[in-house]
Amino acid sequence: MPSKLLEHVRGGVGDTLERAMEYVRREIDQLRDQLNRQPITAPDSRLYAPGTPLVNGSNVIAHKLGRVPKGYVVTRAQGTAPVLYETARDDRFVTLSSTGTPTVEILFF
Repeated sequence: MPSKLLEHVRGGVGDTLERAMEYVRREIDQLRDQLNRQPITAPDSRLYAPGTPLVNGSNVIAHKLGRVPKGYVVTRAQGTAPVLYETARDDRFVTLSSTGTPTVEILFF
């Protein structure tokens, strides 16, 4: 048990539980605040040109990570329902094959 919580518990019988619960609430609020300040995406991820149309077939995309990407996520797609699959990748480009002509946003990480 953390020492601050022990101080609350030792304080008295009447309101000990209430003080302990308030301490836990404050600690949870502080943790929530810390988590809310953390970015959702990896710090070196890159969003590929939002609103970029893809062609039916092969699409070579410069991901700008400066390394071979671990993966990608389509964050938005409009138009024809795309089926995308990766056919090649290196430290500069990813080649995605598309079955349609969607307009997409892709997050590379």
